[in-house]
Amino acid sequence: MLAASPELIDPNFHQSLVYIVDHNEEGALGLVMTRPTGNSLGAQASGPEMSERLAGVPLYHGGPVQPGNILLAVFIPAAAGRPMTCEVGLGVDQVEAHLAAGTAVVIAFSGYAGWSSGQLEQEVREGAWKVSNPENALLDARLAPGMWTFFISGDRRWRPLIPHLPDHPEWN
Repeated sequence: MLAASPELIDPNFHQSLVYIVDHNEEGALGLVMTRPTGNSLGAQASGPEMSERLAGVPLYHGGPVQPGNILLAVFIPAAAGRPMTCEVGLGVDQVEAHLAAGTAVVIAFSGYAGWSSGQLEQEVREGAWKVSNPENALLDARLAPGMWTFFISGDRRWRPLIPHLPDHPEWN
């Protein structure tokens, strides 16, 4: 997980948290986790393979690369010492199976973040990003937009409060 430095003024990443899906010698691919659109996949796309369950998947702005394309990410939340994982590029049937089983969180992303070979490492050395571990709370569209402050400061006092948050705070 990358937390954008307060000095990073690029509007694509200002106060953002980016989950790194893949990182190798060719570069890195990430997804901006703090920009839910408030819409669902069904509001943005349609097709014969789109079930009602898939249409209800939340849609996020994933990054500045190919923003016209939709990427489906399947997140397996962290549990019992196992870190959060993410898979992209799965077929619709596999994504549907994860949704039906309820063992994963599926998020649709419009675009993604990408870095060429060595670019991300250079940006980290320059202080543009703080590297940290992802938290399951990032998978909740209600919480994700406000999480950057906690990640950048290292403040973890919020974690015990998560189970006590209302499902619909706008109803208060």
